[in-house]
Amino acid sequence: MLCSCSPASRPNRARDKALLIGVGYDNPVKPPVGRLATPRRDVGLLKEFLVEKERYREENVAVLTDDAEDESRRPTRFNIISAIDRFMDGVRAGDRRVFFFAGHGYQVVNRTGTEDDFMDEVILLDGHHGEPVDDDNYPLDPDNIPEESPLRKKLEGVITDNYLRARLVDKLPSGAHLVAIFDTCHSGTMLDLDYHWKLRHFTDRQMSGKSRLGSGWDLDLVANPPGNSCRRPIKASSRRASRAALTQAALPTIRTESKFVCTPSIKRRTNTRLESTATQLISPTGRPQFLSTLWLPADSFSEGLRYASPTQLELQSPIQALPEVLSISSAMDSQRAWGRDNTMLSVFLDILRGTKENQRPNVGQLMQDLQTKTAELRIAAVRSKYIQDPSKRPWTRSQSRKVRDKQHHQFGSLCKNASAHEFVL
Repeated sequence: MLCSCSPASRPNRARDKALLIGVGYDNPVKPPVGRLATPRRDVGLLKEFLVEKERYREENVAVLTDDAEDESRRPTRFNIISAIDRFMDGVRAGDRRVFFFAGHGYQVVNRTGTEDDFMDEVILLDGHHGEPVDDDNYPLDPDNIPEESPLRKKLEGVITDNYLRARLVDKLPSGAHLVAIFDTCHSGTMLDLDYHWKLRHFTDRQMSGKSRLGSGWDLDLVANPPGNSCRRPIKASSRRASRAALTQAALPTIRTESKFVCTPSIKRRTNTRLESTATQLISPTGRPQFLSTLWLPADSFSEGLRYASPTQLELQSPIQALPEVLSISSAMDSQRAWGRDNTMLSVFLDILRGTKENQRPNVGQLMQDLQTKTAELRIAAVRSKYIQDPSKRPWTRSQSRKVRDKQHHQFGSLCKNASAHEFVL
């Protein structure tokens, strides 16, 4: 978990709890979805690590898996909601919570404007009624599904990111700690936290501040093609880019470096704009200025602005300290997760086992190591299978990059300096 204190003194685990959920989707009675071999294994690995290495009490580590004989221990909607209620019951400052879900993740349409991609992230439960997609294999739009439609039944088999945020994050008091790990597809913002760190690639010139180019995956290369005195952008991924423009004479070798970059969520960007504006609404005389100087989002009012006269803004009391929350995701919202043996959770535990308890990396370094190691394992697995086929062309560096960029881990928090915090479970 995030922690500003040194872990040299082992915390008292009497009140610390963990809730671990793994769904393999191999129930023949349910509608067919892709079976997963690793979720239940990963639940066992994490429980073993928490009990033996982190000294969690075994009775405080709750496990829900879809191979449990006891129906109350299967990850159905009712059981998960009940387990979360027990998991969060009585939490207070200083308590630690670890939440883990391994299974399928999907997206459904969001029409509230609270998501950057207009999609809500959901997890698929054991008691599902099929993938949350319509007859044309498009994500479900909950607001446009008639009550009598059989598609509405599918929504009963998922839990949304909004629900997880309300039950796991919003109920935490100041001083409490939560680490949530989602080894699923489309899980980048599964807790809808205020800040998210995404992996970006930068050239050496961008890192040194000598380039005016933006950052991101679609890197634009700027060169001077022979016979052309004007600088013009050339898409690196475009097949129509002139090879002459990318010669050594026109453009030196470009090295890239990957790092996690913090991005505020759309909710946080709106709130920050409101807060920063509100701090400027006090004049030098101490009198509040009028609301006409304040920008407000359109969805803040059900029927729009209805002010017959200027209305004064009453500043709220100082913001209270937030709980420490860290969400680790195996894929961005738009990506699918790696579903083979070397899962994010297994690599994550290998990294922690290889570090001394009083020498744990900070969150940013841990995520950087996690991204590097999982990418190396994925590339090695795909490459070994690729080269076994004699009809294939020789493996190239560009193929390694394609495998690497298919999945990027992501982490989120309630505070924007979380990457510098020490990682402690």
